[in-house]
Amino acid sequence: IVYAKVKNNTTGCFSITSFNLVVNPIPEATMSASSTSLCIGESVTISFNGSANSRVGYTINGGTTQLAILDSTGTFSFSQTPTSNTVYQFLDVKSLDSSNNVICTNVYNTSINVSVLPLPTASISGTTTICSGSNATITFNGTPNAIVTFTINSGSNQIITLDSSGNASIILTSLSATVTYTLVNVSYPTAPNCTTTLSGSAIITVIPTLTASISGTTSICSGSSATIGFSGTPNTIVTFNDGSSNIVANLDALGNATYTTPALTSNITYTLVSVAMAG
Repeated sequence: IVYAKVKNNTTGCFSITSFNLVVNPIPEATMSASSTSLCIGESVTISFNGSANSRVGYTINGGTTQLAILDSTGTFSFSQTPTSNTVYQFLDVKSLDSSNNVICTNVYNTSINVSVLPLPTASISGTTTICSGSNATITFNGTPNAIVTFTINSGSNQIITLDSSGNASIILTSLSATVTYTLVNVSYPTAPNCTTTLSGSAIITVIPTLTASISGTTSICSGSSATIGFSGTPNTIVTFNDGSSNIVANLDALGNATYTTPALTSNITYTLVSVAMAG
């Protein structure tokens, strides 16, 4: 309270008056974000905390100034689901009188950058058919440096990390049975570890070792013919030799075939050479 005394120096008369000099505290506030790195589709909450009932000003991506009143506990917050990198700038905080007139202002001009990451992607390839004992390659492609989770024959989860070009591969050696690699998901290696559920598989079909046998050893009269029998893996091609040239026989769906020799006038031996699958 400030007092003032006014006195007439001749008469000695005087009067006293007073007024209140009100000193208001400078309002204060802080801005924070629930996260500064999001997966696309996730939400961020922007919070202001400071002097109760004060007014904060802020912008989003440099847009028009938006105003918000802190409640009686000094808090205000809002949530958004940004689809791209977003900058939240805290401009100032103002204390207000009962008529919402500005009393004091505290300028901040600070900002929070919230980055929004796209969901990672990945694919698998390598489906093929091989012979037993051969090698095959499974290839993964996708977001560089991402971690791909997959299973082998529906077993437990396994992981592989894509390189900086988004590639990775697994070489399978000396396979003896069909194997299926199935994608589960792909994620970033660091926070916020955005994850995408995946579908897709690569199947390495392994054809078992082919078999074939020959039968028909017999004795015949000169000038007669004989029947040679073959059995083995169905629908394969058996190559055999009559001592001078190769001859082929196609095994049927039951794995059988026969060959009738020409009229023979001397001993002859038919020898198996190989068995192969068509195609």
